[in-house]
Amino acid sequence: MKCSGEMCSIPWGDAEYGGPVSDAIVTPTRVSIDWKDDDDLWHLEAQSVDNGTTYNGTFGSPRLLPSNRVKIKRFVAADNSMLLLAEWQDSARNNEGHAIFQLDPIS
Repeated sequence: MKCSGEMCSIPWGDAEYGGPVSDAIVTPTRVSIDWKDDDDLWHLEAQSVDNGTTYNGTFGSPRLLPSNRVKIKRFVAADNSMLLLAEWQDSARNNEGHAIFQLDPIS
């Protein structure tokens, strides 16, 4: 399902991140999201481990980095809008945090 929406981080220290999702595809087997945070373009790819509820993958700016890991839980409303709760880890920089993607289906 192709979607549009917003990404926002759950504040970590003094930093807050977020921005518009320019492209998102969510299926029971995978998630692919592009979003903009300030002037940076980010990309995320994750595969489902249980047919559409939990996903594991990587993210990066502007391309995927193996040291950046993400775990996602997907919550779907009756109108097919979604919240993706992401727990991310950047082991190269010893950073971690949480983010929420609010996505609406594009008809």
